[in-house]
Amino acid sequence: MLLPFPLEYLVFGMLGIIILLLFVVISQAKNISKVNRKYNKLMRGMNDNNVEEILMKYINHVDEFGKRLHASELEIEKIHEIVGARAGRFGIKRYNAYDESGNDLSFSLSQINDQGNGFVLTGIYGRHEQRIYAKPVINGASQYTLTDEEKEVIAKALEQNLKKT
Repeated sequence: MLLPFPLEYLVFGMLGIIILLLFVVISQAKNISKVNRKYNKLMRGMNDNNVEEILMKYINHVDEFGKRLHASELEIEKIHEIVGARAGRFGIKRYNAYDESGNDLSFSLSQINDQGNGFVLTGIYGRHEQRIYAKPVINGASQYTLTDEEKEVIAKALEQNLKKT
């Protein structure tokens, strides 16, 4: 039989196809090996070989952890409410109460909870003496006269939001 091209071309063409198929086989062997490793990892510690049962166990574990996570989130919300009601927020300002003293050695500090209750503490520094005043704060106001600095630190504390995660 006569071929329209030399026989060597046919042999080289077949050799090229064989080499190409060899690369495909090697690639598929690697993929099968990878799948085998993942399967063995999935089956690790399991006596039965029923994949459906194993997956159902994993799904049950995930559901259980989801319920625990939800319960934990509820507890965290309760803790935020408690902390907001008790610890509250702070505002502070340093200032110069008198022109004669050179530094900002006087201060006002407020601690206010979520309900607007707490206190404001003011320290007035003079050249010859230091005085500290404490005033209660109820619903964001005090029954005592407040200085501008005290009003400012109370406003700072009330503006803060407790970060919720």
